[in-house]
Amino acid sequence: MKYCLWCNREFLPSKGQLYCSLLCRNDANEEAILARREHARRLRRKAAKRKCVVCGTVLSMYGVGNTCSMHTNPNSLSDILKEIRKKV
Repeated sequence: MKYCLWCNREFLPSKGQLYCSLLCRNDANEEAILARREHARRLRRKAAKRKCVVCGTVLSMYGVGNTCSMHTNPNSLSDILKEIRKKV
């Protein structure tokens, strides 16, 4: 006699049988599939930090694009650099 891995009922197994019925086997498989999907979803959320391609500032995972707010508009950046040069 053997115990079902899903419902823990005792049953007489045939060759290599782990679950007492087809229903228990299907339920266990669905649970495993959901667990794998959840794990993959969590790994995607923990992906490598996004950084601005210009200055390397860490970006929010919710943002769009690959530059920080300082570098989104190249005209504003050039204006800021001109002001800095005037002061020096």
